Amino acid sequence: MLKSFADGGLETSVLVECAGYFIRAGADVNAARPSKLGHNTTALHIAATKGLDNIVSMLLAAGADPQRKCSSARGVEKCALGLACDTPW
Repeated sequence: MLKSFADGGLETSVLVECAGYFIRAGADVNAARPSKLGHNTTALHIAATKGLDNIVSMLLAAGADPQRKCSSARGVEKCALGLACDTPW
């Protein structure tokens, strides 16, 4: 869901509000799915690569696993911080 919102060009404040709503509603902050980043991608991975610092903080505070890795099509596994470091700003 976060990826869809972030790719849709929504304002950061709207993204933060939406993320907060899902977290308060009990969304699994470690839920994973395939994405362009790779397999087992979580909201934390997406927020980190999009530079959404407020959402990264919210997800971590809600229990998101900062060590969880997603794997790319080439089999390279990276955590959210590793993906953020690889993202050209």
